[in-house]
Amino acid sequence: SIAAELQRFENVEYKKSTEMNLHSLLPIIDIHLTLYSTVANEALQFGKPTIFLSKDAITFFDDLIKNEKCFFLKLI
Repeated sequence: SIAAELQRFENVEYKKSTEMNLHSLLPIIDIHLTLYSTVANEALQFGKPTIFLSKDAITFFDDLIKNEKCFFLKLI
């Protein structure tokens, strides 16, 4: 699972994202990692890049991906 893979890294925190207020969290993150979420728009307002992990994001965020405002990571 993705969660198991992320646990291998010391500098990755993903559990607090469910506990913290979004607008408190976005200023302190380096990147926004998601399957696909409209939070990508809020992350951009804070100057944070989004990396999408689901190919469904291409459908909804095609312009942002093409303009390299957000990125799609093909895992397999």
